[in-house]
Amino acid sequence: MNYYFLLEDEKSFMKVLPKWLEYMNFKATRVVDIQAVVKDNYILQSGKGVTRLITKVLFDTIDTTTVGSGTIKFL
Repeated sequence: MNYYFLLEDEKSFMKVLPKWLEYMNFKATRVVDIQAVVKDNYILQSGKGVTRLITKVLFDTIDTTTVGSGTIKFL
């Protein structure tokens, strides 16, 4: 199963979330590009702040995950 994490910021969560997932024994492997998603992968994407997240990045992400590769199961 593949996951796409859309995060509010690009600093703290990008550093903390991978460590937290590792601690929780999360079985997926991080990749940096949706084209690299195959099986049991996850992507971290920054929303660059809540305003930009709500007004632009969320819609771009929905387009990327639904129209794109079709390999992402959870957003």
